Amino acid sequence: MKGSLLVFVCVLCATAYGDYVEQWRSYEELSPTYIHVIGVGNTDADPTPELIYIAPEPWDRGYTYVWALDLLTGEVEQVTDEFYDIVVQPGKEPRLVDATLNGRLEILFLGAEDPGDGYQWYLYGYGASSATGPGRYRRVNGPQLVQGSPNPLRHGMQIEYQLPKAGEVSLRIYDASGRMVREAVRGSMEAGRHSVEWRRDDAQGRPVPAGTYFYVLESDGREVTRKAVVAE
Repeated sequence: MKGSLLVFVCVLCATAYGDYVEQWRSYEELSPTYIHVIGVGNTDADPTPELIYIAPEPWDRGYTYVWALDLLTGEVEQVTDEFYDIVVQPGKEPRLVDATLNGRLEILFLGAEDPGDGYQWYLYGYGASSATGPGRYRRVNGPQLVQGSPNPLRHGMQIEYQLPKAGEVSLRIYDASGRMVREAVRGSMEAGRHSVEWRRDDAQGRPVPAGTYFYVLESDGREVTRKAVVAE
């Protein structure tokens, strides 16, 4: 569990006589300033439902996350990376949906990852190695581009990216002026995780000078950009 939150949740069950009993209570160390509950449902690999909610991080850096509270163990799992803002206003509120029609619920919300970014809809689902094995929440819509390594680089870097579905893909590298220096990937690819090595070269195979570069992944009508620094 990445963070510590104070979460009190009472799960109540009714008898035929209308009596209620507390089944369990979850207690963690630090208290968030607010909690916005999205809903309760089965979103991960085990059959136990989770309470999905939005709350700020416990480290006081001003970011917000989506969290999942397991209603069997009481454990809290951080679902998303940090978000500058997640919209909770009526008509745009987060929700649980079975978007992939697999019997598990995904988490749909409108958010901005950094100040100044535009707001986009995000869909997170649970990826696991088996039906009951360990896994983690992952974004299931839109391509994902991992920061390449090493960075800064001298001779080359490995770039990894994730495709939610098969389709046409391009991965282009630009210099700081916006000029494309190389197209590292172009073509139709299957869904899943892929990688390509950029050997610090341009389209003619010549080494590029030191400086700042940007590599852009385009797939399914969306673009994702990361920065690479080429050292002397």
